[in-house]
Amino acid sequence: MKKGGTSRKKSFNKRKPGLMKKLTEPVTPYEAKACAVVYSPYNSNPEACPSREGVEEVSSEEFMEVSRNDHTKSMMDQEAFLRQRIEKEQMELQKLRDENRDLKARQIMWGVLEGNIDVHQLGEKDRQDLSFVIDNYLNSITSRIEDLKKNGESSSSLFLP
Repeated sequence: MKKGGTSRKKSFNKRKPGLMKKLTEPVTPYEAKACAVVYSPYNSNPEACPSREGVEEVSSEEFMEVSRNDHTKSMMDQEAFLRQRIEKEQMELQKLRDENRDLKARQIMWGVLEGNIDVHQLGEKDRQDLSFVIDNYLNSITSRIEDLKKNGESSSSLFLP
Protein backbone atom coordinates (compact mmCIF):
# COMPACT_ATOMS: atom_id res chain seq x y z
CA MET A 1 0.00 0.00 0.00
CA LYS A 2 1.22 3.52 -0.80
CA LYS A 3 2.16 6.08 1.81
CA GLY A 4 -0.96 7.17 3.67
CA GLY A 5 -2.86 4.13 2.40
CA THR A 6 -4.17 3.08 5.79
CA SER A 7 -5.48 6.56 6.59
CA ARG A 8 -7.05 6.71 3.12
CA LYS A 9 -8.72 3.37 3.72
CA LYS A 10 -10.00 4.49 7.14
CA SER A 11 -11.38 7.69 5.62
CA PHE A 12 -13.02 5.74 2.80
CA ASN A 13 -14.58 3.29 5.25
CA LYS A 14 -15.91 6.19 7.38
CA ARG A 15 -17.41 8.14 4.48
CA LYS A 16 -18.94 5.29 2.51
CA PRO A 17 -21.74 4.45 5.01
CA GLY A 18 -22.74 8.12 5.16
CA LEU A 19 -22.98 8.29 1.39
CA MET A 20 -24.97 5.07 1.23
CA LYS A 21 -27.35 6.33 3.94
CA LYS A 22 -27.99 9.55 2.02
CA LEU A 23 -28.89 7.54 -1.06
CA THR A 24 -31.49 5.50 0.83
CA GLU A 25 -33.14 8.58 2.41
CA PRO A 26 -36.30 9.77 0.67
CA VAL A 27 -35.83 12.50 -1.89
CA THR A 28 -39.55 13.17 -2.38
CA PRO A 29 -39.46 16.99 -2.51
CA TYR A 30 -37.63 16.68 -5.81
CA GLU A 31 -39.09 13.34 -6.88
CA ALA A 32 -35.63 12.30 -7.94
CA LYS A 33 -34.26 8.81 -7.90
CA ALA A 34 -30.69 8.33 -6.79
CA CYS A 35 -28.30 5.44 -6.94
CA ALA A 36 -24.59 4.80 -6.77
CA VAL A 37 -22.08 2.19 -7.74
CA VAL A 38 -19.00 2.40 -5.53
CA TYR A 39 -15.74 0.99 -6.80
CA SER A 40 -12.99 0.62 -4.26
CA PRO A 41 -9.34 -0.38 -4.37
CA TYR A 42 -10.01 -2.20 -1.10
CA ASN A 43 -12.79 -4.44 -2.44
CA SER A 44 -12.73 -6.25 -5.78
CA ASN A 45 -16.53 -6.24 -6.13
CA PRO A 46 -18.33 -2.95 -6.69
CA GLU A 47 -21.07 -2.05 -4.22
CA ALA A 48 -24.45 -0.84 -5.44
CA CYS A 49 -26.81 1.32 -3.43
CA PRO A 50 -29.69 1.06 -2.70
CA SER A 51 -29.34 -2.34 -4.40
CA ARG A 52 -28.06 -3.74 -7.67
CA GLU A 53 -31.65 -3.98 -8.92
CA GLY A 54 -32.34 -0.40 -7.82
CA VAL A 55 -29.31 0.86 -9.71
CA GLU A 56 -30.38 -1.05 -12.82
CA GLU A 57 -33.93 0.32 -12.53
CA VAL A 58 -32.86 3.94 -12.10
CA SER A 59 -30.22 3.84 -14.80
CA SER A 60 -32.40 2.01 -17.34
CA GLU A 61 -35.42 4.29 -16.73
CA GLU A 62 -33.37 7.45 -17.12
CA PHE A 63 -31.50 6.04 -20.08
CA MET A 64 -34.68 5.05 -21.90
CA GLU A 65 -36.26 8.49 -21.43
CA VAL A 66 -33.54 10.08 -23.51
CA SER A 67 -33.77 9.82 -27.29
CA ARG A 68 -31.35 7.64 -29.25
CA ASN A 69 -29.57 10.70 -30.70
CA ASP A 70 -29.05 12.19 -27.25
CA HIS A 71 -27.55 8.88 -26.07
CA THR A 72 -24.85 8.86 -28.69
CA LYS A 73 -24.30 12.63 -28.58
CA SER A 74 -23.05 12.58 -25.01
CA MET A 75 -21.27 9.22 -25.17
CA MET A 76 -17.58 9.12 -25.83
CA ASP A 77 -15.27 6.16 -26.03
CA GLN A 78 -11.90 6.15 -24.31
CA GLU A 79 -9.99 6.83 -27.53
CA ALA A 80 -12.10 9.88 -28.42
CA PHE A 81 -11.82 11.17 -24.87
CA LEU A 82 -8.03 10.83 -24.92
CA ARG A 83 -7.84 12.43 -28.36
CA GLN A 84 -9.86 15.38 -27.07
CA ARG A 85 -7.67 15.74 -23.96
CA ILE A 86 -4.47 15.56 -26.04
CA GLU A 87 -5.77 18.25 -28.38
CA LYS A 88 -6.70 20.49 -25.45
CA GLU A 89 -3.29 20.02 -23.82
CA GLN A 90 -1.51 20.70 -27.12
CA MET A 91 -3.41 23.97 -27.46
CA GLU A 92 -2.44 24.92 -23.91
CA LEU A 93 1.19 24.01 -24.61
CA GLN A 94 1.21 26.18 -27.75
CA LYS A 95 -0.27 29.07 -25.78
CA LEU A 96 2.49 28.75 -23.16
CA ARG A 97 5.17 28.56 -25.87
CA ASP A 98 3.82 31.75 -27.46
CA GLU A 99 3.79 33.52 -24.10
CA ASN A 100 7.38 32.41 -23.37
CA ARG A 101 8.52 33.53 -26.81
CA ASP A 102 6.92 36.95 -26.31
CA LEU A 103 8.46 37.29 -22.85
CA LYS A 104 11.90 36.35 -24.18
CA ALA A 105 11.58 38.90 -27.00
CA ARG A 106 10.59 41.63 -24.51
CA GLN A 107 13.59 40.77 -22.33
CA ILE A 108 15.84 40.98 -25.39
CA MET A 109 14.30 44.33 -26.34
CA TRP A 110 14.99 45.83 -22.92
CA GLY A 111 18.47 44.25 -22.87
CA VAL A 112 19.27 45.90 -26.21
CA LEU A 113 17.90 49.26 -25.04
CA GLU A 114 20.00 49.08 -21.87
CA GLY A 115 23.09 48.13 -23.89
CA ASN A 116 23.45 44.68 -22.31
CA ILE A 117 22.70 42.76 -25.51
CA ASP A 118 24.28 43.23 -28.94
CA VAL A 119 21.66 42.98 -31.70
CA HIS A 120 24.27 41.60 -34.11
CA GLN A 121 24.81 38.58 -31.85
CA LEU A 122 21.15 37.54 -32.03
CA GLY A 123 19.94 34.70 -34.21
CA GLU A 124 17.49 35.23 -37.07
CA LYS A 125 14.49 33.94 -35.07
CA ASP A 126 15.28 36.21 -32.11
CA ARG A 127 15.60 39.22 -34.44
CA GLN A 128 12.23 38.44 -36.03
CA ASP A 129 10.61 38.11 -32.61
CA LEU A 130 12.28 41.34 -31.48
CA SER A 131 11.02 43.15 -34.58
CA PHE A 132 7.49 41.89 -33.92
CA VAL A 133 7.56 43.03 -30.27
CA ILE A 134 8.96 46.45 -31.19
CA ASP A 135 6.28 46.92 -33.87
CA ASN A 136 3.54 46.01 -31.40
CA TYR A 137 5.02 48.32 -28.77
CA LEU A 138 5.23 51.23 -31.24
CA ASN A 139 1.66 50.59 -32.42
CA SER A 140 0.38 50.69 -28.84
CA ILE A 141 2.26 53.95 -28.17
CA THR A 142 0.93 55.50 -31.40
CA SER A 143 -2.60 54.40 -30.51
CA ARG A 144 -2.26 55.91 -27.04
CA ILE A 145 -1.03 59.23 -28.47
CA GLU A 146 -3.99 59.35 -30.88
CA ASP A 147 -6.43 58.63 -28.04
CA LEU A 148 -4.91 61.45 -25.98
CA LYS A 149 -5.16 63.87 -28.91
CA LYS A 150 -8.83 62.96 -29.45
CA ASN A 151 -9.58 63.63 -25.79
CA GLY A 152 -7.63 66.91 -25.84
CA GLU A 153 -5.13 65.83 -23.22
CA SER A 154 -1.54 67.05 -23.33
CA SER A 155 1.33 64.80 -24.30
CA SER A 156 2.72 65.18 -20.78
CA SER A 157 -0.09 62.95 -19.51
CA LEU A 158 1.13 60.19 -21.82
CA PHE A 159 2.17 57.04 -20.04
CA LEU A 160 3.66 54.03 -21.70
CA PRO A 161 1.60 50.82 -21.86
